[in-house]
Amino acid sequence: MSDRMSPLVLSTESVSAREAFDYWRDSVCAMYFRMQVDPMTAADFNARIEYATLENSVGLSRVRADAQRARRRPVDLRADTEECVLGVITLDGHAVLEQDGRIADARPGNLVFLDSSRPYSATWTATYEELVVQVPTRTLSVADTRSLTAQSFGPGTVAPVVTSCFTSLFDLVTTDPAQAAPLIPHALGLFGAAVTAAARRKSEPEEITAVLRQQVFDFLHAHACDPELSADTVAAACGVSRRTLYRIVGGGIAGHIRMIRIDRAKKLLQRERYQSMGAIAAACGFGSESGFHRAFRESVGVTPADYRQMVRP
Repeated sequence: MSDRMSPLVLSTESVSAREAFDYWRDSVCAMYFRMQVDPMTAADFNARIEYATLENSVGLSRVRADAQRARRRPVDLRADTEECVLGVITLDGHAVLEQDGRIADARPGNLVFLDSSRPYSATWTATYEELVVQVPTRTLSVADTRSLTAQSFGPGTVAPVVTSCFTSLFDLVTTDPAQAAPLIPHALGLFGAAVTAAARRKSEPEEITAVLRQQVFDFLHAHACDPELSADTVAAACGVSRRTLYRIVGGGIAGHIRMIRIDRAKKLLQRERYQSMGAIAAACGFGSESGFHRAFRESVGVTPADYRQMVRP
């Protein structure tokens, strides 16, 4: 058993940079199950999986990889016969996980459950590290996993106990599989208890959406002066789909960007008495002075020049 538990290591370091992502996509599908995996950056891609098979087809793996998006699509479900519950423990970085109409914002120390029998998506916008516990659904005492998926469990929940247990177990499996073997049933019992406890907790979609909304608007305020800023840019940076982005902000994103730019223009018009309108337009992210003039008048009701006169001390 100890030899069988020793982690299998798959790393993009074993192939050329040109082959790296194709190798990674194949590795992910082989270690977990079929899904669509796409890179989030054009730069050289680096990733590594250490995967150990425990008992009763339970998998325990540690992943470190660059930004990417993985989607378990309806077409992928037919390719796998074993249904599993995944416990995703974020160790470093940030993930946005979507399933069953919910969105989980996962940060270090958070635990999120996913079910392989239904579509889901996972997005990482930067390099991340996570521990994944993969347990066959048939071994768990939960009738319907829809009540527990895509919810972020953190301090004050089962997450710290599960994280500590499986992080230590993985380290022991890596260094001394024989010593780890008698601890595995206890760890799996803990995982089952965590799943049961999570299934009882009511979902908190409003709280999750509020966190993501704040993330979106923080990004908008930080990048509104970029004239190339778009809904696709914001969605990709925040790790959500365009559709989810519109739902989070309550409609289109262009109006929010325009209002942030107008607010900044107001401050500049009041503070910078002699700065040209063209310079203010460019500083606030407008593509042209005429576009700035039109947007400002539609929003404020007066031209930028008239506004400057109005707020003049």
